[in-house]
Amino acid sequence: MEKINLPPWKLPVVQTCVITSSPTDPNCIVAFLDNEEPYITFCRPGEDRWVEQDYGTSLYEDDMLHAVTVCKGSIYVLTSRGELVRLEVWDGIFVMNKLVADIPPKVLDIAACKVEDIQVYQMDFSKEEWVRVDSLGEDRAFFVNGFGNTASCSASESGVEGNSIYFIDRDYRSLVNIMATKNVIADLVKGEKLNRDNYDVWHKKMKFMLNEQELKEHLTKEMVAPTEAQPLRDHTAYQKWNQKDRSARYTLLSSLQNDLIGQYDELPTCKAL
Repeated sequence: MEKINLPPWKLPVVQTCVITSSPTDPNCIVAFLDNEEPYITFCRPGEDRWVEQDYGTSLYEDDMLHAVTVCKGSIYVLTSRGELVRLEVWDGIFVMNKLVADIPPKVLDIAACKVEDIQVYQMDFSKEEWVRVDSLGEDRAFFVNGFGNTASCSASESGVEGNSIYFIDRDYRSLVNIMATKNVIADLVKGEKLNRDNYDVWHKKMKFMLNEQELKEHLTKEMVAPTEAQPLRDHTAYQKWNQKDRSARYTLLSSLQNDLIGQYDELPTCKAL
C-alpha cells in the first residue's frame, strides 16, 4: 500500500472530510468542511500547504454547507437553505456553482418514525432538476448518518445488500437497512395502521411481520448493555441485538397513525414500545 503524504495541519475537532478521487490522480483534492463555521480547508496530495477559505461571503447570511458528497470527481453540497452547490477549484480557490434552487422536500428524509415515507431522487444534470426514482440499482447501497453525511458504494464489492439505504445513528453504534424496512412496511401496513380501535388486528399483523423478519423475540425480550469490564464478545452480541431491536422498533413506529407516533417515539426498545 502506497503512503500519500499531506502537509502538516492541526485538524479541528468538528470536520467533514471528502476526497474527490484516487490520491494518485493529479486532480485529486482533499477537503475539510468546518461543521460550525463557514470555512473549507483543502489541498492536493503532494502540495506543501493547506488552503483555508472563508466561503461565507458566497452564501446568504447565516447559511452553511452541509451533507457533502462526491460524484465523478466533483464535490456537491447542500446549503442550509436547501440549495445544491457544486464546488470547483479555479485559480487556487473554491468557486460555488448553484445548480438547483428548489430541492424536493424529501430528498433525504430519514426520520426513524416515518421510514415508509423515504423518497429517492436522482439529479438529471442535463436539465438540472431532480427526478424521483424507485430504485437505487441492484448493486448500489447508500450509507447515511444522523448528521446528514452520506456515502455510496458497490454492494457486491462491499458485502452489503444492494438497492439499500443504511442509516447509522449519531453514536455510530447501530446500522439499519431502512430501505428493506420500508419495503416490508409498505406491503404489510399500507392500508391499515394502529389507531385506538383496531389493536387486535394490528397486533396480529405486527407479530407476523416481525416473525418474517426474525425479530419477533424483541417484542418480549430486552438485553442489558454490558459493562466496560465484560469481554468483547458480550459487547459484540449487544451491538448485534441493538441493531435488530432498532429495526423492530422502527417497524412498529411506522405502523402507528401520526397522532400516536408522538406518544411512543421516545420509548427506547421494541419491548417498551
